[in-house]
Amino acid sequence: MNDQNIINVIYSKLAGMRPTDQKIAQVLLEDPTRAVDFTISQLARLATVSDASVTRFCKSLALTGFHQLKIELAKAANDQTNYYQQVNADNIQKSIG
Repeated sequence: MNDQNIINVIYSKLAGMRPTDQKIAQVLLEDPTRAVDFTISQLARLATVSDASVTRFCKSLALTGFHQLKIELAKAANDQTNYYQQVNADNIQKSIG
């Protein structure tokens, strides 16, 4: 996986995904931060798919497996948190003014 944010990758591929993969993607995109704590079975159950479907979903994103998906989701959540921490009233005022 390159340096792309996994959330952006999922969004960019969503329209072309198989219905099973779209179910998994929807669960992940609802709350990526919470998804970091899922087991493969929990994610599969929430998406109403099999564990094997989750593994295939990970492979379709060019990931080595579910563990790498969780790592990429954690990175994305951290990046998002850092972005929002950097934005404050002073930054916005400077951008506007």
